[in-house]
Amino acid sequence: MGLDLYNFFGNKGYDGIVNLALAIGGVQGSAARLKLDAQPTVSTPLGAITYPSRITIIDKNFTN
Repeated sequence: MGLDLYNFFGNKGYDGIVNLALAIGGVQGSAARLKLDAQPTVSTPLGAITYPSRITIIDKNFTN
């Protein structure tokens, strides 16, 4: 399993990453919902095999 965080957050910029961290932390009493999903792909000698749908890895609400 691999995840390139620079590529993942690269188009969000520094402000986007900071805003995400602040939202999860509940700055100013705000609530945040964090959902992480993925569409798994397995590399095989015959080529890549992709799971037919996305799977939820985490789905969490953060409140103060």
